[in-house]
Amino acid sequence: MTITNVLIFLFILKSGAILGLAYSGYITGVIILLTGLLIKEVYSKIFLKLMFSITFIYILFMINHPVSDYTYKMYIVFFYTSICAAYFIGKKVLFVNALEKVLFFIVIHSFINQIIVLFHLYVFSLPFASMNFELGVSPGVMSLYNIFGYYQPESAFNGVFGLPRNSGLFWEPGVLQIYLNLYLFVKLFFKNGELDKYAILGIVAVIITQSTTGLIVMSIILFAKYFRLNKKNLIYLFLFSIFFLVLVYPSIHDKLFGEATASGLVRLSHAYIAFKVFMDNFLFGYGFEFFKEGTYTKLYEFYMYDLLLALNIPVSIVEEVIRREIGSAHDYFKIGSVFGVFIFFIFNYGWYNVGKQYSNNGWLFLFIMVLFTSTSPVGKAPFSVFLVMYGFGIFTNKLKYRRKKDERTIEISNL
Repeated sequence: MTITNVLIFLFILKSGAILGLAYSGYITGVIILLTGLLIKEVYSKIFLKLMFSITFIYILFMINHPVSDYTYKMYIVFFYTSICAAYFIGKKVLFVNALEKVLFFIVIHSFINQIIVLFHLYVFSLPFASMNFELGVSPGVMSLYNIFGYYQPESAFNGVFGLPRNSGLFWEPGVLQIYLNLYLFVKLFFKNGELDKYAILGIVAVIITQSTTGLIVMSIILFAKYFRLNKKNLIYLFLFSIFFLVLVYPSIHDKLFGEATASGLVRLSHAYIAFKVFMDNFLFGYGFEFFKEGTYTKLYEFYMYDLLLALNIPVSIVEEVIRREIGSAHDYFKIGSVFGVFIFFIFNYGWYNVGKQYSNNGWLFLFIMVLFTSTSPVGKAPFSVFLVMYGFGIFTNKLKYRRKKDERTIEISNL
């Protein structure tokens, strides 16, 4: 296990894991310590060009908005993820292998986690305890030694056939599926692998999360990898479609017509509202402080009523949706509404370039990242930013400066 592998794992813990919420400060301290050990190896033109580009744009952002603690914290995230990203630039095999190993660990932990939860619920009660709310974890989350078995008793049996949905290390199955599907993408596209026993483990792990988004993304990945238009594959596609509908129908029906209607509308409305707010101040965004003040709350309620009433949603459900936590589900357009279009473009280009470099499927990888950040608030989290910095760093590394007669020109090669 190398320093960079540990760093990637810690980035993931800070990107939706319960431990990342509970011990955020300690994990950040370890990240800063490890990146301090790594910086000697990356202090080069690669790192300097990457940090100069990000710092210049970030200063423009800070000039246009009030500076808060979160402004500096976010820049620190850009800084330490850039150190790790700069280390991997030019080391394609090393990057893919590190990503695969860390994500496979998430897969294995998810299986162990599910076995422990099933054993606890159906066989013999284990010493599960409610996590300490003071640590920043939602009340009622049960765990075994704060490492395994995260679940909430009131929703443990809400999955298909009454089986608990697997959350792994994370606060909900919808976050776990992000890293499971990323493992599948790395395995099948970055490494150009096939459906071996490890990839099948990844598929099964996604299925037992019972996440609608997870199952849809997994289907897109498998479809993009294997589907070719011929009679044989049409039969396989038909059979897979039936299997897929059996898996996702209960969840989709519940979100549209059942008890989870409000939950489904919250996700839809957050996307719509974040987009509207982004377009209201397209160039420089609103900054972080805007989302802590009453201004966003008023806009949120205004756009929410506008959307839901236009859809003829019953007033009782509209009021329940309004009471839900503001802006918690959608992060994609929120990146733009916080930072503005320049940093929003860097995020999109970074994700696209990672996919392009390793599989020539930049648009597919970007689309999947958009889906992930549209359904979970992980877009500005360290792991997502690490991928952005790596993809954007590949671009800045191709900027070559040279003197020609008394003029300085910039040549951009092989973009």
